[in-house]
Amino acid sequence: MSLDAFPLQEALYSRLNGDSTLLSLVNGVFDSVPDDNDLPIVVIGEGTTTDNAMKDLDARDYVFTVDVWSSYRGMKETKNI
Repeated sequence: MSLDAFPLQEALYSRLNGDSTLLSLVNGVFDSVPDDNDLPIVVIGEGTTTDNAMKDLDARDYVFTVDVWSSYRGMKETKNI
């Protein structure tokens, strides 16, 4: 991920961390898995950028992985989150 994507990651973090519905389901939003985590949590993972510029258009694609960590056996909790 290039450094110019960091403001976008900050905006994503702010949006997720400001979502009261999400926060009622998880114990926090992080950019790495904390050592003393109390699951479930959301982690903003790796980000990639792709230059999609054209002759008359400056464009980039930004893709971030958002992971849900849970100790629930099965996928029900993560899918609900």
